[in-house]
Amino acid sequence: MATKVKCPVCPNKRLLDMVSAEQAELIIKCPRCKNIINLSFENNKIKAKAV
Repeated sequence: MATKVKCPVCPNKRLLDMVSAEQAELIIKCPRCKNIINLSFENNKIKAKAV
């Protein structure tokens, strides 16, 4: 089952779906609010933080 990742600034907007991730770090731009979002994946857990 995929985990839905939401934007921490506009929580109604889904950024992406994560199936699994051991360790990764992404920086993306939210298409709705245009804020830069730092995503940290570790052992299938996600932390999203606006920069």
